[in-house]
Amino acid sequence: HDKRQDLHNEEAELAAQTRRWKHSGNQGLCTQLRMARLNLLMCVLDIETESLGKGHPTVGFTLLKKGSLHLEMVHVDMAIKDTRDAVEILKIGLGGVHPEVGLALIRLGDIYNYHLGRYGDNQNVALSLYEEALFPLRSSFGKANPHLGIAFNCIGILNSSMGDTK
Repeated sequence: HDKRQDLHNEEAELAAQTRRWKHSGNQGLCTQLRMARLNLLMCVLDIETESLGKGHPTVGFTLLKKGSLHLEMVHVDMAIKDTRDAVEILKIGLGGVHPEVGLALIRLGDIYNYHLGRYGDNQNVALSLYEEALFPLRSSFGKANPHLGIAFNCIGILNSSMGDTK
């Protein structure tokens, strides 16, 4: 058991507490819990970067967690930055056809689509991310799999919302 894993476990416990308190209406406590989780993830990233290198896939997975937390905190710009950085790390560390790359691209597309879709060119950005996710998902799982279905569904919904019904 190492320090890094202990910090991940502590963050997971705080995430569970956040979910429990979220429905109680105690937003102040939820904010404190989220800030504590963010601190823990930043410590984990420091340890991982120092011990494994900043391009290691483990760093990418921690950045995905941090991006999700930023999204939970409605820090959309930080969520995009962390998730984009994670995608790049995963592409290099795991290879461009790894399924985790495809799933991370869907996650990034979702941020653009559901949190910024009404503004500027974000729907097109989301669409290109979903399309980019198709290759690693198809390469890894074959032509019939639920992850590929999610990507195609997102593409279809976006195309329809932009007026393209082909």
